[in-house]
Amino acid sequence: MSLVEEPLEQREGLNGGSGTEEEEEAVDSMPLLSYRLNTHQGVDNPTLEMEDNAVKMTIDPLYTTEEVDDDYYMKFSPKYKGRRVELVFSNAALLILDYLQIYALMFSMALRWTWPEDWSYYTRFFFFFNLDIWEFTKLQLPGVYKAASDYFIPSSEMVIDYRFLLLAWGLFVFFFVLSFICLYIAFNAKKRPNMLVKIAKLKRAYIVMCHIFALPFGVVVARIFFCTPYVHKLDVYNAYTCWSGIHWAFICPFMAVVIMYYVVYPVWLISKVSPQMLTTRGERHEGYVQLKETEYAHSLSTLWLINSFYLFSTFRQIGRASCRERV
Repeated sequence: MSLVEEPLEQREGLNGGSGTEEEEEAVDSMPLLSYRLNTHQGVDNPTLEMEDNAVKMTIDPLYTTEEVDDDYYMKFSPKYKGRRVELVFSNAALLILDYLQIYALMFSMALRWTWPEDWSYYTRFFFFFNLDIWEFTKLQLPGVYKAASDYFIPSSEMVIDYRFLLLAWGLFVFFFVLSFICLYIAFNAKKRPNMLVKIAKLKRAYIVMCHIFALPFGVVVARIFFCTPYVHKLDVYNAYTCWSGIHWAFICPFMAVVIMYYVVYPVWLISKVSPQMLTTRGERHEGYVQLKETEYAHSLSTLWLINSFYLFSTFRQIGRASCRERV
C-alpha cells in the first residue's frame, strides 16, 4: 500500500523539515485519505485516483453477485430493511371475503327456497363476491326469475350460454397456472441474489389468489352436475341429457382440475406446514414462530417467508404436531 502511505510520508517530511510557515499550513490543510469500497461491481486490480480533493480506492468486492445468498442480501440491502410480518389486516380481509362468498353461495341455493322476492332482487349484487354472473343474470333480467321452489328456469331464457362461461373459467385456470410456471422459470433462470425471496413472494401471491378463487370456481363447476327432475336434462344447458357422452366431455377435464385444486393442493399446503411443527406444546410452538417472525422483521433471516410461516402463524396450534429435529 505504498500509494496510500506516500502522501502521509510527504506530510510528515514537510512537517518535520525546514519549510516555511505557509508550506506547513498548506500541508496541514491537505485532506486525509478517504477510501470507498465498491461492492456492486468487481474490478480486476485495485485502483487509486483523486476525486474532489480526496483519494478514492476501489478494490475487489468480498462477495461476487453469484456468491451472495438471500440472508446476506436481506442483511445488507437497504431495500429489504424492516420487513413486516403483521397478518391481521390481510387475514381479516380474507375472512370477511370468505363470509361474503359463503353467503353468496347460500343465496344462490336459496333461490329455490323462495326467499322474499324483494330481498332477493335488492341483494343480488352479493353474487359478485363469488363472480357468479349466472345467478345475477337470473335476477337482473325482467321476467326470468320466478319465486317458486318447483320451477326450473329454461336455459334458453338466459342471455349467457353456460358453455362459454365454462370455457372462460377454463382459460382463466390455464393462464393462471401458465403464468406461475413462466414466472417461476424466469426467477430461477436469472439466478439473482434474492432468488429464493422472490420465488417465496411469488408463491405467497398465488396462494392468496387460490384462496380467493376457490369458492367461485367450485360453484361454477358444481352446476354441471345439476340435472332437472323427470326429464334428466342438464340444468344450465337443457339441450344436453345428463350423463350422456357430451355431458361427460364437460365433466372430465374439470374433474381433473377439481382433484388438483381441492385435493392435491391442500395436501401440498399440509406438507409445507407440518415440517414447521417442531413441538407438541403450544407455548413452545408460539415461541418458535415469534422467533422466526422477529428474525424476518429485523432482516436477520428469510425463513419466515421462504418456509411459508404466514400460512399458519396466525392460528393457534391445536392437537399434536409432528416433532422433527432440525439443526
